Amino acid sequence: MDPEARRRACVAFRTKLSRDTGVNLPATVCEGLLATIYEECGGGEEVSLEGNPGQFYTCLGGSIANLELVLPDHPKIALWCYREAAEVYTHPGGMHSLAWCYDNGQQGVTKDPAQAAVWFQKAADLGHAPSKATLGSLFLYGDARAGVVKGSPSSARPSIRATVRRYISLHSAT
Repeated sequence: MDPEARRRACVAFRTKLSRDTGVNLPATVCEGLLATIYEECGGGEEVSLEGNPGQFYTCLGGSIANLELVLPDHPKIALWCYREAAEVYTHPGGMHSLAWCYDNGQQGVTKDPAQAAVWFQKAADLGHAPSKATLGSLFLYGDARAGVVKGSPSSARPSIRATVRRYISLHSAT
């Protein structure tokens, strides 16, 4: 990402973040984060705000989630990035990250396995393999808090029933 494109992306990101959350991210921190995600997430169009904003926000959220010593508002910002990717851009990676936050009570959200299952399901419906595997595990072992009965793939949406059944059959045999 050339310096001018990074600057434009920073201005757009900081403006939207401030408007939506009230957090004012310093420009130098923003530029450093963008340089980091460009390197870590493969660079190019697939991680640019203009090219693939869902991937951009998912990668940015992941980078911010690991900055607790550097950035005091990091949980709020990371969660906002995941929500942006999941809700605004319907990005399966953002949905999975948001589900993980709910599943583990991370980034400032209260642990909510039922809400986690909803977001894992949405990502799985879009073909996201890690979310399919997570749902398979939920159905294999059950999770009463998420409203999932052990060994009950029939409660899954039709689009992933076959995946869940296959996962259960593979893991039940071992």
